[in-house]
Amino acid sequence: MKRFFRFAAVCTALVMAFGLSLTSLAAVSTATVSATAADTNGVSATTADGTPVSVSPVTEVVVADAQKAAVALVGQSPAGNAASVQVEKIFDLSAVISGPTNITINVPGITAGQNVVVLHQLSNGTWEVVPVAAVSAGSVTATFTSLSPVAIITYASPKTGESFPIVGVLCIASLFGAALCLKKLRF
Repeated sequence: MKRFFRFAAVCTALVMAFGLSLTSLAAVSTATVSATAADTNGVSATTADGTPVSVSPVTEVVVADAQKAAVALVGQSPAGNAASVQVEKIFDLSAVISGPTNITINVPGITAGQNVVVLHQLSNGTWEVVPVAAVSAGSVTATFTSLSPVAIITYASPKTGESFPIVGVLCIASLFGAALCLKKLRF
């Protein structure tokens, strides 16, 4: 019976050590919507060579489509574990471009290093995630191959799975105790 209790103590120590080392999973992303069709105030855009790009409002139908796409597509992007998703601006870009072109879009409220996703509506009505080249204070630079409605989305990553230094100490102590019990336990 004494061996059984030692064996149970070893198993319990191992379970505790592995359990303490696990992190929690993030919640499913949620989207909040604040952009409106006519909200192009403060938005401007230029190509890498300084050529201005026309920014104009979009219809309510495009806004609704962009909001749905934001929820669906941002979940498949690096923002997949986002705590909150915010549709900042939805607008139409128009200019003549050939091939991949970096376009800098000035968007009020964007901060340097902020997590940003840019969505672009293709000619068939579907939305794609456009590669973001840079995010600086008040602007986002993304690489476009064509221009049409664009949605600027920001997200905040949740803080999950944080571990404290005590967890590591407890794991080491538990493993040391398990090794000591195994040494004394003779099968």
